[in-house]
Amino acid sequence: MRLLFSGILIFGVITGFFHSKTAAAASCCGGGFATPALIVGDERGTLSVDVSYADIATEVSSSGFWQNRSSPESIETFRLHGAHIFLDRFQAGVSASFINRSRQNQSSAGLGDVALNVGYETLPEWDYSRWRPRGVSYMTLNLPLGRSIQDATEPFQLDARGRGFWSVALGTALTKVRGPIDIFVTVEARRSFVREVKTKDFTGQLRPGYGALASFGVGFNHQLTRLGGSVSLNYEDPIETRGSISSTGSVTRFVTAALSLSQMLNDEWTLSVSYSDQTLFGAPQNTSLARTLMVTTQHRIGR
Repeated sequence: MRLLFSGILIFGVITGFFHSKTAAAASCCGGGFATPALIVGDERGTLSVDVSYADIATEVSSSGFWQNRSSPESIETFRLHGAHIFLDRFQAGVSASFINRSRQNQSSAGLGDVALNVGYETLPEWDYSRWRPRGVSYMTLNLPLGRSIQDATEPFQLDARGRGFWSVALGTALTKVRGPIDIFVTVEARRSFVREVKTKDFTGQLRPGYGALASFGVGFNHQLTRLGGSVSLNYEDPIETRGSISSTGSVTRFVTAALSLSQMLNDEWTLSVSYSDQTLFGAPQNTSLARTLMVTTQHRIGR
């Protein structure tokens, strides 16, 4: 039962990572990478709904200079994601979101990027080990269905809700339960692909590169309640432009700290509340910094 809570927190933490907003030549305010749906516990299937509210009031330049926005932005996200086990150790998942962005009495809403992922339990927990973790390795395909900042036309680029790039990610999530304590580590590397752009302001190529994610979290379980915390580091190569405007771009990096409280309502349903903050740690660069409150409801299907 405790391992279920680890899975819940990983869902919440990854959501916090990829829903982070970046600025300017970065993956920008439309949205980060779509979130993979993973099963890291003993379930056969999961179906989850996230509702989140993010406040963006701070910009960090490519040189690392912090500046408060003259008018803050709010982002409301509704996300549906599910995953299912097949052939005992394989799994497949999908994640989709609907995003509403608001600033200065203006707003824009629409579909964000979609993630399709497959996973394999590379380290199954078939017998007891004091130290060996359970591990799930996965591959995620990001479908750029949300409008990107390069294609945005509305004021403040509020209609930007995606990255605008096809991308592939490879990652591994490790979990370990020792008594009332559970620990998880997630590492991921990704590659985004070149795209052609033709707008009134720019004609040419956008050439993104590689990105990486590393996270660590720990949780304490008491009966049907879990309190957890995590820290994640996110890095993205510069997006180079070649065409009517040429630029080498700038790297994007930020650190997300998160706290979550989860309550198992019964054997099938769990309610989780999490708060994440990107203004607390690290040396962010070329990004917007968000504070996000998220509520997650998860339905589990037992094996």
